Amino acid sequence: MNCISYRSDHIIPMVITGILACASFAYAQGEPHIDPFIWAQNGQLQTASWAASTDTIVDSTARVFGADFGEDPTFPFATEDPGIGSNLLGSTINFNVLTGLSNWNGSEFVSFTDATVTAEFGGASGNTTIGGGFSFLVGEGLHLHPSYFINGVSGLDPANGIYLVSLNATSSQYAASNTFWFVFNLGESEEDHDAAIDWVNTNLVPAPAGLIVLLGGFPIGLRRRRR
Repeated sequence: MNCISYRSDHIIPMVITGILACASFAYAQGEPHIDPFIWAQNGQLQTASWAASTDTIVDSTARVFGADFGEDPTFPFATEDPGIGSNLLGSTINFNVLTGLSNWNGSEFVSFTDATVTAEFGGASGNTTIGGGFSFLVGEGLHLHPSYFINGVSGLDPANGIYLVSLNATSSQYAASNTFWFVFNLGESEEDHDAAIDWVNTNLVPAPAGLIVLLGGFPIGLRRRRR
């Protein structure tokens, strides 16, 4: 189920000093699909939100990304989103799933042990029960899509819900990234999914520092990530 595609243009960083307020913005129908993008600043890996279809960084400080299980009804407990992009040519990036899964109760995320989320690529994987992950070499125009699965305990189907997975990225060439989060929706409404994503951004993500780096495009706070 994994796939890798390639784009032709480089993304060239521009540095802007000062505090840049990111305005909330909701696209109309046809809004771009958003993936995490791995880059580096001051020797540390960072994440940004990236519209692969336009090769544009949407928010250079993004650390929360959403996706839906079961968009392909043939695989109701799987998805290949979010994808991953990077401009760190020649670097090997380790994509790590941190232990611990949380479930949205309507007002906050709470610890949840009746399911496990797994991320897999290239025959390697990590999950929210034991950790682990996979690695990839960044080539020209990298755009890969791992496979993500949710499994219930004892072979049972997982319950519908909104699930929070914590991750980070590491490399021998850079300091580890801060934690970032995937918010997976299984069978719940888009409104509830949006509310859960907003909660993570409000309660888990620190306010950005005074130095913002633009990797291309205008940084805006994009909540959703539909194709």
